Formats: sequence, structure tokens, C-alpha cells
Amino acid sequence: MTIERCLKTVVLFLAVMAVTMISGCGDGNNNDGVNPPAASGSKQLSSFGFLVPASTGQINETDKTVAVEVPHGTDVSSLVAVFTTTGSEITVNEVAQESEVTANNFTNPVVYTVKAANGTTVNYTVTVVVAPNDSKDITAFTIPGQTSSDISGTEITVTMPAETVVTALVPEITHTGADIDPASGAARDFTNPVVYTVTAADSSSKQYTVTVNVPEETTKVFDFMTDGDALVRNAGSDWYFDGGYTGNYANGYGYYMSHTNIAAPWLFTGNFTVEFEFYLKLLDDEYIYRYAFRLVDPNWENNANGKFFDFAAYYTAFPALTDDMTPTYYQTGQGNGSYTNNDYFTGVPGARAGINTCTLVKTGNTITVSMNGTAVKTVTISAANLPSVGYAPFIHAHNSWDQADSNFYLRKVTVHYMSDEVVYHNWNEGDVGGGGDDDDDGL
Repeated sequence: MTIERCLKTVVLFLAVMAVTMISGCGDGNNNDGVNPPAASGSKQLSSFGFLVPASTGQINETDKTVAVEVPHGTDVSSLVAVFTTTGSEITVNEVAQESEVTANNFTNPVVYTVKAANGTTVNYTVTVVVAPNDSKDITAFTIPGQTSSDISGTEITVTMPAETVVTALVPEITHTGADIDPASGAARDFTNPVVYTVTAADSSSKQYTVTVNVPEETTKVFDFMTDGDALVRNAGSDWYFDGGYTGNYANGYGYYMSHTNIAAPWLFTGNFTVEFEFYLKLLDDEYIYRYAFRLVDPNWENNANGKFFDFAAYYTAFPALTDDMTPTYYQTGQGNGSYTNNDYFTGVPGARAGINTCTLVKTGNTITVSMNGTAVKTVTISAANLPSVGYAPFIHAHNSWDQADSNFYLRKVTVHYMSDEVVYHNWNEGDVGGGGDDDDDGL
């Protein structure tokens, strides 16, 4: 090669280099379409979940899986997903997906295909799991022959008939959840409360305490020899008391009553016996106008519909002290606002001067009256006059205005009843409720 040809080659190379450098200069913007950047290959599923029901998926980027748990009972056949992605689009079975819009059936796993801007794709498999049921409730608990069963929260109370042997009772239990221990139909000793554990499908559990009650004959005693004023006249008394003249008499006759009515704060709902112990003081030239023993329902103060039974003795003159007491007449009656009665113009059978006990026995819709063990009358209460809740013992006395001259003194009121057949009733607050203080102090 000649020197001239070499020089020509060098000049041509330098010219090409100059053109290249010039074409590379400009305003610094390389995105003018002459030489565009490479398309992005990013295609990550950044988040996934549901708004309804509210739930967030757990994304495993390594395995390209998404797990979502939804509450028990969720219908997964048409759920609308909410998601974000770094890709350009997402499809399911070539159907474009829009967050918060497109619904899919998640009964089986669903494959979401994420496409990058450069056309590459990646698949995420979404699995929706329905949470197991957490329900674990006893909805019914019965024992054959029971008289009642009550579920209150996790406390269950079953009442059996009197004299039931509770050492091997077989309950029938209805419950939600997967299991209960002890099982329904298994004999148990209910001498003491028994704890039942209900286990839900999600393995959580709840305990119920079952108490079996067997009613037994119970007695309430209201002692007016010592507690008369404390029972009926203290500021917090729950007895019915309409005033009049009362007090503990110093000579030991009892609690004198005149021009007054009192009623015990308990309603006895079944069959029961009430014993009214009282003292009749007979003096020459004195007389008792009236005393009465009644059974009244909670509406007693409302004359329009108060239901009651009444036994009353009326006196207009006294016999000689050597004779048995002979009142002019006695009366039985009943009512529910209106009053029907029968008068018997003879002395009260069995009555005497001094200490007496008038006994009222309620059996079904009949009430039997006896005095000192001698039968007086048996009365059938009409359906319209039966108590709305139960009967309370009631005492009325109307005689002398002064205790020193009084002829009627209340000594004691005793009620025999079954333990499950009584309802507390505060006459001064107007409330009727179950249970309450079951002590024999009457307070």
C-alpha cells in the first residue's frame, strides 16, 4: 500500500468517527423514538384479597401461590378480588381481570396470569379456604320426665318432679359444633352440677354447667311474736300494709291488729298450705267486729281485677267466758274485682278463746278451710277467679282501736309449699320475680 492510500484510509476513519460523535450529541433525551429503552419485564402480584368478606391473602413469591381464608359460611362461588400488580395486565383463563370488579368462582384454586410489559408472563395460583365453624352452643337440653329446662348463657337448669332419683339421668342434648362431652344420651349423676364441654369444628370449646333441681316441700315461717313491726312496718318492708293500728303486745298474746290489712311478699303458684296462728282474747262486754284470712294475687290493690279467696269471721256479741266462742256468722268468698260470698250463720267450727290456728289448703282449684283441725268449708274457685301468678297469704283484722282492749292478735304465719312453686313479690315496688331470698325470715 502506498503512503497516499494510507492517508486516505485514515481520513475516512476519522470522518466516520466525527459523524458518529455528532449524531450522539443533542439535548440529552434518548427517548425520542430513535433508540427507545427496553420494555419492563416486571410482573409481580403485589397484593391480593377480598373486600367482601374482608380478608387478605398471603402471597408466597417463591412458589407463586396465594392463600386466602374467608369466614365460615362464605359463598366462594362468586367472589370479587381486590389486587395490585407491577405487571401490565392480569387474566384468568384469558379473561381480563379488574380489581374490585371481576368475580370468579373460588370453589377450586384459580390461576391468575400476570403479564409484563415485555410480554412475558407468570402464573399465581390462588386458593381460598373457608374457615371451620366456630359454633359451639347447646341449643336444647332435656331430661325425660322433666318439668322445665332453662338455658341462660352457659348455665342450664333442669327441674325434675319431686322425689326423682338423679344419680343416673340420661339427657338428650342438641348442640352445634363437632363434639360434646359427656355425650348426649350418656347417663350421668346429677347429684352435683355437671360440666358439659362443646367443641367446635375449629377446635375451640365452650363449657356449660348443668344443674338439676328436684323440688321438695319447703316451709316459710313469719313470726309475729317477735318480728311483727320488723316485717310489715320498717322502711324497707316488702309486705303489703295499709296502715291501721298494730304492735307487739306486752302480755305475749301476739301482734295486735285493728283496722288493718297485711300480705306476705311471696306468691305461691302451686298447691300449698297456710297456717294462721292467732289469739282471741275474750272479755266480758267486749266484742270483735271481724277478722279474715285471705289468699290474694298481685292485683289485689286493683279492685278491678284483683283475684282472691276470703274466709272471714264476724262477731256482734260475745258469749259468756265459760262458753266456747260463738260468732254471729262466718263467710267464704272469692272474686276478681266483683265479690261473691256465702254466709253461714253459726259459730266457726273448732274456734275457741285463746290460741287458734286457721289452716287454708289449696289443692288445684279448691281451698279447704279448717280451724284447729276441725273442717270448716271447702270452696271451689271459679276459673275466672284463679290467680294470675299465685296467691299470697293475707290477714285482716278490724276490732278494738287500742291494743290493751284488742281481741285479735296475730302470732305466726307458716306456709308449706314445693320449693319450685314460689315467686317473690315486693308489694311496695310492684315487682314480680322468680326465686329471691328463700330463707324463712320473711325479709
